[in-house]
Amino acid sequence: MEDPKGTRVWTQYTRNEAGEVWLGTLNGKVFELQLRPELGCSDGMSDKRYPVSVKLSLGTELFKGCAEPI
Repeated sequence: MEDPKGTRVWTQYTRNEAGEVWLGTLNGKVFELQLRPELGCSDGMSDKRYPVSVKLSLGTELFKGCAEPI
């Protein structure tokens, strides 16, 4: 919401049997975004189950969640 036009970030993308990974840098911090198939992924806030687990490390911070394709 603070950046409605978005921010372009160049990444290195890899895909293997475990999932997909994007590596890059944002505001001087290295990040790694991992997406992996996980049919019963729960966000812990609702009863909805998602097909993908997501992990984002940004510098020393770690964020975890779930997603579904759009």
